Amino acid sequence: MAGIKIEGGSSTAGSPNVDSTYNLNVNLPVVTTQAGFASIQSRMDSGSITGTPLVRTPHVGEDNRLSVGLDTMLSLYNFTTTAQNTGDWKYAAATMTSTQSAGFLNINPALSTVSGNYTYMQTWKHHTLQGDGSLNIEFTGLISATPPANQILKLDYF
Repeated sequence: MAGIKIEGGSSTAGSPNVDSTYNLNVNLPVVTTQAGFASIQSRMDSGSITGTPLVRTPHVGEDNRLSVGLDTMLSLYNFTTTAQNTGDWKYAAATMTSTQSAGFLNINPALSTVSGNYTYMQTWKHHTLQGDGSLNIEFTGLISATPPANQILKLDYF
């Protein structure tokens, strides 16, 4: 079956026009009886992460309003000091150390591999969960050397 070819350049009523890259020039109807609808969509990923483009429609609430949300920063911490801040963090360790400098926390800088050693830190801060939204945690980390055999890195949020 042969395809239909639409050529531009016509301004005659009932004849469609295309631009120089062959996109069809269209306008949405302005008369209510002729109107269909246009859908708003947001591109979440161009395909660079998931392999295919991810597009979602926004949420409209029961009150016919577009639902939007603003991030609310509940806490922010930069490891800019050289001493551990025991007012914000609880630290514990057994034959393993953690150091701070230049805005980073370095866990096990000596690459200790003794059986049973550990280091951990826990925040003293508490954040209330809200029923109308989610609580997201974001941090930046870097594993700068090959971890010793059987090393476990565990990040928990309760």
